[in-house]
Amino acid sequence: FQYEYEDAISTIGTAIGSHNRDGTYLDYRQIIVMQLETIKQHGDLQRARDDSSFQPLYQVATDFTWHSNYGYRAEIAKPDCYLDLAELLVAWGLDDVEYRDPETDHSPLSAAVTRGKHPGITTYIRWLLDHGADLRTAAPPEVNPLRIAQQKGLEEIHRLLLSYMRES
Repeated sequence: FQYEYEDAISTIGTAIGSHNRDGTYLDYRQIIVMQLETIKQHGDLQRARDDSSFQPLYQVATDFTWHSNYGYRAEIAKPDCYLDLAELLVAWGLDDVEYRDPETDHSPLSAAVTRGKHPGITTYIRWLLDHGADLRTAAPPEVNPLRIAQQKGLEEIHRLLLSYMRES
């Protein structure tokens, strides 16, 4: 097998998105760990940490499959899966909760709030807040987590965000 950094990163992205959706969460987690170990073995772990196009915490917010998704049999994104995957990524130094997508200006937090009706996402939102995600209260409405929650009628998430705003 010939190692290519871009292939390893792409495989991690596919595993996060669970695009084939026919395995268990642990199967996808194992794929991610194997790819991270391969990246490390080839001396590219710091490259992955510095790679602005590789933002797995953001990808969890935008792509992580929710359980029983689209009729596939895999139960992927239960709340504990979100937390486990986030902690795994942090353990590997892939912990940029303040990343901003260059095309949309969404952060992991605003992207997660946008997906507020997905099971498990509230747990991930809480985790992001616990790890220092900025509420971006001065941001435009389309990337302001509080405004997104309010506009989408996500009352539980809106209350959660407000509680973190009061704490800071």
